[in-house]
Amino acid sequence: MGYSEKTDQIVFKYYYEGLPDDEKTSIRDGFLSASGIAYTSFYYKLRKGKFSLLEQNKLEELCNQKFSWQ
Repeated sequence: MGYSEKTDQIVFKYYYEGLPDDEKTSIRDGFLSASGIAYTSFYYKLRKGKFSLLEQNKLEELCNQKFSWQ
């Protein structure tokens, strides 16, 4: 993909950090319920950007938005 083909998608971490606390909680809890991972694992994956492809798809579904996963 060339430079001119890139889209203006936000990275999930930055999107999540910019949300109000109640929306963060809603997204996090929905993701934890759907994925079965631990609370601490969510924040580790968020910090390191290590979500699997299935997890990325679920987060995009919960947020109703496409993200840049770099």
